[in-house]
Amino acid sequence: MFRTFDSRAAKKPLDGAEIAMLRVVLRDFRETHGFTVDDQQTLQAARRLIILFQGGETDCARLRALLDVQSLN
Repeated sequence: MFRTFDSRAAKKPLDGAEIAMLRVVLRDFRETHGFTVDDQQTLQAARRLIILFQGGETDCARLRALLDVQSLN
């Protein structure tokens, strides 16, 4: 039987603490690199941050380090 939705692959919604942590990581990234909220680099970093988080990386310091390393590429 063909299924259009695979519940096993579904990710749980982010809770308030997770969203707050991601916002802090992104804000720190922006401030460190001198980007504004609307800069293309900020948008790319936000996308990378979500991908990293959804991939299982939930440590705040590690997320900061990974964003910084990836911004150099």
